[in-house]
Amino acid sequence: MYLLQKNTLTAMAVSALFVLIFSSHGGYAQCSQNNFAVIELQFLDANGKIFDPDLHQPGDIVQGRVYAIFSGSSTNAFFPLQFNYTEEINGVMDSSPSTNCVQNTTGTSTNAVPKGELVYLFEYEFVWGSETFFKDIYMTWRTNDGQTTCRANDANGQCFSSPEGLRLSAEISPLPVVWLDFSSQVNNVNQTVQLNWSTAKEWDSAHFLVQRSENGIENFQDIGSVKSVGWSETVSHYTFSDEQLPQNSKRLYYRLVQVDIDGNREMSKTILVDTPLASKAQQHWQVFPNPMQDNSLQLNFRGARIPDQVEIRIFALSSNKKITIQPRGRHTEIGHMLQDFPKGVLIMEVVSADTVENFKIIKK
Repeated sequence: MYLLQKNTLTAMAVSALFVLIFSSHGGYAQCSQNNFAVIELQFLDANGKIFDPDLHQPGDIVQGRVYAIFSGSSTNAFFPLQFNYTEEINGVMDSSPSTNCVQNTTGTSTNAVPKGELVYLFEYEFVWGSETFFKDIYMTWRTNDGQTTCRANDANGQCFSSPEGLRLSAEISPLPVVWLDFSSQVNNVNQTVQLNWSTAKEWDSAHFLVQRSENGIENFQDIGSVKSVGWSETVSHYTFSDEQLPQNSKRLYYRLVQVDIDGNREMSKTILVDTPLASKAQQHWQVFPNPMQDNSLQLNFRGARIPDQVEIRIFALSSNKKITIQPRGRHTEIGHMLQDFPKGVLIMEVVSADTVENFKIIKK
């Protein structure tokens, strides 16, 4: 194993594996010997595995590692290995090269470098969602001289050079937008709801539709539109004010629909907002414990008389999972019915002929 004098690299990637392009030495000094060669470089996760694309979304900060596979006739160990490269992200070349100095763990010649297997070189973090090149790669090292400092350009040492460098192979197509956040702010004085959202990047984006629902997550309607910046590699911020709140709704659901220039659509997450009217409403039902504990959740009626017809609707904001049940008297145990629901925020609506009471439930 080899330790890094850490020089964290911020990169952007969409793939789990580097594709290596071998080339000539270009302007670098020629190596006097190469009985210890680099045959492959790979970009893997912190466990030395190929990245799982199902675990990451565009815009996520992901920790990764660069590994090398060595070959050759030498059975010696190298001591410091200088790894130089220039970073290019989305066609923009860094103005200055980056350097990592990899150290041998023990500093003795008996610590031989493995052949034909992954050898960890250095760590870096990257932003999932875009493409990066490492150009002008130059690696140089010596074996068995006991030094502890790296050489920037050692004509008498061993080396590997690739001006074309490493290219990240794209496994996913860029999304029209990379969402950052979506939140709300309620103004109790003016009885309005302000929606705020931002994007990290946008490609060919035309506009955002703002949608609202009063009855769960199935009946969204357009209430407005906000023009997008169209194309941006930096953070963009947006806002929309809902100034015509429904008179009888105490809880509202909002989502955004991003529309690109070709008419394709992508949905944001759904957020739940308690309106200014919610604080004035008297609730007859009680849900506990909340957060849920050990799949236990009870619904109790605290009023004088239970309505003749009551329907309980429960759904998850993060999926399409939902159920509809009827209460059993004043006390109804419903926790066992939610075992198949995902962890996170669940929404419960208790609907009668005259009222609708809403509850936000946390399932851990």
